Order: sequence, then structure tokens, then C-alpha cells
Amino acid sequence: MCAPTQTNDDARRVENIYLTSKSRMESEKRLRRDGKYCNMMITWYSLLLIVSSIFDFSGIYKVKYFGVLSICCSVCVLIISLYLQGERHQERAERFKESYVKLQKIYWSHELSNNQKICAYDDLMLNCENHSDVDYSNAILTAWKNGKALENSTGNLKINFIIAAEALFSKFVFWAFLLAIAIAPVLVFLNLPLEPDPKVVEQYQHVVIHASLRRDGVNGDMDWYCPARA
Repeated sequence: MCAPTQTNDDARRVENIYLTSKSRMESEKRLRRDGKYCNMMITWYSLLLIVSSIFDFSGIYKVKYFGVLSICCSVCVLIISLYLQGERHQERAERFKESYVKLQKIYWSHELSNNQKICAYDDLMLNCENHSDVDYSNAILTAWKNGKALENSTGNLKINFIIAAEALFSKFVFWAFLLAIAIAPVLVFLNLPLEPDPKVVEQYQHVVIHASLRRDGVNGDMDWYCPARA
């Protein structure tokens, strides 16, 4: 437990509680977003694998390099699944949510003194992983977009180029990477030629009928099905 000591900076340090709660809100949003889109990518790659399999096994068209394509999609599904299992997005998001709810209760409490709030805040920080710098920047950027001011122990926080660039760059990298891994297999699939199945071509190839075998009323340019003789 934190030892209760009274300092002149307690009032300002209390503002760190609110700032931390806002940063952890951003952490929760980020984790839930990452988990959601990872699951969507698993579904997307699985769908591409099913579609390519249908084309390949339809008996009409053969997907060139189907084996390579199916292996790539399967590996991507495996990697994303292992990443989801390792990161535990939903579980960590729930912990961040629990943390920022407690932080806000401490901040808005009228029964605790500033020193008691700081002690409770320090104790709570030991029970949950810390938010990232990007979450901190996103919290400040979100507050600025909403026309609200955030404070910490040093006073009012003002958005600057570094904070805005870090927040926006992280969003750009995320969406660019997501778009790339979503479109890449589609481009590969579209550039793989669909070749007619040789067995089907052989069965329905054009056969020239000798003049002595032509009958009245039969079109000489007609495609005939002539099974191969044993």
C-alpha cells in the first residue's frame, strides 16, 4: 500500500489519474479493433481458399499453382490464429476496461482526499499492464478533436506535431497493412490463369467427319463427341 504523505503537488498529480484512464480507453479500443480485424482476416483467407478449391475441383477449370495458393492461405490463417492466441486481445481489453473504470471512480470520488486518490492510483497501476505511447497520443488527439483539455502533473496538455504525427502514423500503418494483406491474395488469384481441364478438352474436342460418313441433314461443321476406341 502507498504510505499517506501530503505534498503540494497532490492536486496536480490527481490529474494523471484522469489522463491514464483516457489512455487506457484507447488501449481497450485498439485491442478490440485488432482482435476484430484479425478474425475477419481469418474468415477472408478461409473464404479465398474455399473459392479457389471450388474452381480447381469443379472439373471444368484448373487453377494454376493451386497448391502454392492453398499453402499460402493456410499458412496465413495459421499465423493469424497463433497471433490471436498469443496476444489475447479480448482478455487484455477487458482488463484495460476494468482498470479505467476503477481509475475514473477514484478520480471522481468525493470521499477520498487527493493523497488517498494518488495512493489508490499507484496501487492500481501494479495490477494491470501499462498502456502504450500510441494510446497516450491517441487520448490527447481524441480530446483535442472533441474540444476538451487534458491535464497531467505538469499542467494542461496541448497537442503538438510529434503527438499528432505518432497517433496519425499509427492509424495509417494499421489500415495500410490491413488493406495490403486483404488485397494481396485477391490480386494473386486474379493473375493466376484459369486453364480448362485437359480431360474435359479431350472429351469435347472438334472431330472432322469424313465425307463418306456424312448423312443428309447433318451439319459438317458440327462438333461431334467421339469416344476413343480401345
